[in-house]
Amino acid sequence: MRVEIAASLHMWRLRAGLTQEELAERSGVSVRTISGLEAGQRTNPRAASLRLLADALGLSDAERATLTASVRGLRDTAGTSGAVRADLGAGASAAARAAANSLPYALADFVGRDGALAVLAQATDDQDHVTIAAIDGMAGVGKTAFVVHASHLLAPRFEDGCIFLDLHGFTPGRQPTDTGEALGRLLATVGLAPDELPSGEAARADLWRATVAERRMLLVLDNAPSSAAVLPLIAGGPGSLVLTTSRRRLLIDGAIVLSLGILDAHEALALFSRGAGEARAAAEPGAAMEVVHQLGRLPLALRIAAARLAHRPAWTIADLAARLAAQERPLAELSVGDRDVATAFGVSYEQLGADEQRVFTLLGLHPGHDFDAYAIAALAGLGLPDAELIAESLVDEHMVLAIGPGRYSLHDLLRAHAQALAAALPEATRAAAAAALAHHHRYTAARAVNLIWPDTASRRPTVAAAASPEVPLPDADAARAWLDTEQWNLITMAVDGGVPGHAGILSVILGRHLDFSGRNGDAIALHQAAADDARARGDHTALASALSLLGITHAQLGANLQAADYLQQSRETAKSAGDAAAQMRATVNLAVVYEYLGRYADALAEAQHGLELARQLGDPAIIGASLNNVGTMLERLGRPAEAVGFHEEALNLAAEHGLASTQARALNYLGRGLDKLGQPKTALRHHCRALRIYRRLQDPRSQADALSDIGLVLAHLGRGHQAIRAQRKALDLAIEADAPGVQAKILNELGDAFSALARASSSTSTTTNTTTDALDAHRRARVLAHRVGDTAQKTRADAALRALGYTDLENDDEFDSLEHSSA
Repeated sequence: MRVEIAASLHMWRLRAGLTQEELAERSGVSVRTISGLEAGQRTNPRAASLRLLADALGLSDAERATLTASVRGLRDTAGTSGAVRADLGAGASAAARAAANSLPYALADFVGRDGALAVLAQATDDQDHVTIAAIDGMAGVGKTAFVVHASHLLAPRFEDGCIFLDLHGFTPGRQPTDTGEALGRLLATVGLAPDELPSGEAARADLWRATVAERRMLLVLDNAPSSAAVLPLIAGGPGSLVLTTSRRRLLIDGAIVLSLGILDAHEALALFSRGAGEARAAAEPGAAMEVVHQLGRLPLALRIAAARLAHRPAWTIADLAARLAAQERPLAELSVGDRDVATAFGVSYEQLGADEQRVFTLLGLHPGHDFDAYAIAALAGLGLPDAELIAESLVDEHMVLAIGPGRYSLHDLLRAHAQALAAALPEATRAAAAAALAHHHRYTAARAVNLIWPDTASRRPTVAAAASPEVPLPDADAARAWLDTEQWNLITMAVDGGVPGHAGILSVILGRHLDFSGRNGDAIALHQAAADDARARGDHTALASALSLLGITHAQLGANLQAADYLQQSRETAKSAGDAAAQMRATVNLAVVYEYLGRYADALAEAQHGLELARQLGDPAIIGASLNNVGTMLERLGRPAEAVGFHEEALNLAAEHGLASTQARALNYLGRGLDKLGQPKTALRHHCRALRIYRRLQDPRSQADALSDIGLVLAHLGRGHQAIRAQRKALDLAIEADAPGVQAKILNELGDAFSALARASSSTSTTTNTTTDALDAHRRARVLAHRVGDTAQKTRADAALRALGYTDLENDDEFDSLEHSSA
């Protein structure tokens, strides 16, 4: 209730364009009373004072009622225990409780910016459209503090939620947040689960706009790199407000532009005094003003220096001023005149305890954006309790940000300072800390992946336990959550961490996880880093592995010619290294790629060679995969009876060794063969069993395959409408898995299902509509197949289109436009 009246009265005064002194003069109410109400410190104003304030502010009847009710609530709850106040709050509506709110905490020492706040207050009066305000200014000027403060003041106006998202446009050592990732985070904030998120950026943008189209929300897009990064994220219902911040002026049509400069001298002095102590600053006014000028009146620097002074009662402000004058300026590019932020950071760092200094410096070696106490413990060689204690101490000292329970980050400028400090450490110290963090990543990632896919654990490297504290991973769900949270850190440490051999080991550990979760961009970055590292070290075994994984990932993306090239390189490298296992893996995967390219005879030869190598090595998982490969190629070549035998052998092997993935593939491929042998009902049972296993494994790409095969069998059974529904669900999964090659196959199956329904229908209108749908599906399949180089599916689409009477394929202008739009 205090927050509500404080926010309302403050915003009404700003709307009227009055200072507290001017409102006092106009209303006859004392400045002390007005200040106390706005600060939430007065709980018993007189009714006459309220009337005078309402008259002076020109409040409407509804606003007067709000003011009166808020004050009555203050009186009713004054002196009430925290438990009772919590009970009073429990009556909030379900909608209010469900509203998304991810605003950082409000800063108690915020000062100034009244003009800019007034502009935002007036802007939110417009209920007809989404209002956009673009806030820009130099680093450290307080853009984020301003939008957070304004958001808390305005929050009561946005019953559907307030969302804050950092886009990392100017975060040192980190690329700006990808638009697709930003949309995913926004959708997650409003309650969508990871498995509900589409993989494509355009699809996510459509879903984001549709999800919030009827909501009146406040959206903060902080630290934006450009207008282009912001535009796809702007959404909301009528009356919504979008606040963006950037170091650059953002050109957004219709946006209100607010450029923040440094604080004026009085505001800067007030900010410093609140942090250091009002009485202390009043006792040394000259020294306090000197510090304000030394820090360039930059809010970030003022807060940090004041906090250090507050925790050092033996210091005088004159002592601080002398220290500031004596410091170097490593971040001179962020200077204001002859003052700079680095001066404040240097003094702040000096006042940390020895343990805090050491940890803060080592955090400069952490390549990711955020981290937990386990990462701190690994970097610094600490136990978990000490790491947590030091992390919280750094939070108290405003050197580290607490961004969630047990999760921390560094402000952009503080990260740069930590990196500069870390660069001055002895090389051996830096190398040891980085190696310890890398070992922590490898060990925890290996445990996590083995929990999720225990049947293939023997195919991944065994990682010795790290010396650092072990992250608790009680089950597969916890393992997935850890991998999702640490994804950026894992990839960035492997790519940029500079630890020899680390990328190669992590590449093998995470290969399956990245494959199954459709994170192909991260997979390519990781596997390429592994290949580069292996070449630099002359490690041919590691190079063969990395090239093979690059081939698999490119195949997932439908880049089959590139995939074949990588796999051929991998096989040749493995031969030169005498690595029979790597040679076998490359051969087995090359068979699959040749299948995608429609080279079925070559694929069969590679599959048979891969099976021979697998039997020699005695690896049940690879033997099972190879048996399925041989069976698939035989089925492709029109020899389903022979294919069934290989899939049955693979199924028995999978059951004997507990190989869930191999079992599912054997069931699905067995279903294909049986369907071609005229046993569709038995085939359908096999496909359904395979689908259940794939769902348990959370493998969307393979689920799409199984559902498409189910649709094909349903069509053969004359259940056309069900067949179309199955193919559409399969297509959605293939899109989610970012598997264009699979999409092309499914679209052709969907087109065939529509054609079959048209042939079976006696209705002219139904026939026309379904024929049109069939044409659309086959043309989309042709586009995708052409783009990914899948000659088999392109040929199939061409034949289907000609059968439907669409013969001018060579001069298909619409095909050209479709291809361009799908790129």
